[in-house]
Amino acid sequence: MQVKLRVYASLAEDTGMDVADNYGFQIEPGTTVSQLLQEAGINQRDVRIVMINNKQADLDTEVRDGDEIGVFPSMGGA
Repeated sequence: MQVKLRVYASLAEDTGMDVADNYGFQIEPGTTVSQLLQEAGINQRDVRIVMINNKQADLDTEVRDGDEIGVFPSMGGA
C-alpha cells in the first residue's frame, strides 16, 4: 500500500523533511498512524494533531492505500 505523509512546523525541522511536502511510504495493510510515524522517524509524543484525508484521526487509526496523512505538533506561545 502507498500513503503520503506531510509534516508541519517543528516536526518537519526535527526530521529534516520539508514543511508540507508529500513523502510517499510503502506500508503493510493494518499499519497505524503511530507505526507510520515510527518508520518516518517522528516521535509520536511530539504530535498533537493527526489528519487523514483532511479529517482528524488518532495515532491508533489504521491507514489505507492512498491516504494522505498530515501531522502537526503542539503549538503554543509564551
